[in-house]
Formats: sequence, structure tokens, C-alpha cells
Amino acid sequence: MPHSPRLYVGRLWALSSGHGTLCTVDSANGALTEIAHCHGFARGLAFAGRHAVIGTSLPRRNAILEGLPLDENLAQSGTYPICALQIVDKDTGLTAH
Repeated sequence: MPHSPRLYVGRLWALSSGHGTLCTVDSANGALTEIAHCHGFARGLAFAGRHAVIGTSLPRRNAILEGLPLDENLAQSGTYPICALQIVDKDTGLTAH
């Protein structure tokens, strides 16, 4: 579920909503490289300097969106989904706010 593709500082960025990750996209082969994990269903991406601003929401619960890798990623990290703006340092992948 790629979402919100953006060109920024010479790289293509996207959210992998079903995994809950911020990624870069290899323009040659389309491969995704995970940069950061998000605390919810990732929708909406903007940049401010070295930070990515990511909108997150609670995953909808219906037949189409049940059992996404996002659920497992949140469980493994011991977090739960939230509706928020997550500020991520794009160079380190760490959540700043």
C-alpha cells in the first residue's frame, strides 16, 4: 500500500501504509528501503529540513485491512496505533516528536 510519494532532495520517498513505514524507493527497480516505523496507518507525508512529517491514523477494521504487516510490526515494537503527526529525522530514522 504505497502512499504519498514525494521527491525530496533527489530521492523518491513514500509511505508503506500496510507496513507502517517511511521508505525510499529505488527508481531503477522500485525496491523499498525502510527508513522508519510509524505509530499507525501512515497517510500523508511532507518534509521540513531534515525531518519528515508523517500523518498516522488508526487502522480501519474491515475485511480488506485485517491482518496487515502493520499489526505485527506494532506488536513487535510494543506500541499501539495512534492518530498523530509523527516527526522523523530522515537521516537517522528516529522519531523526534
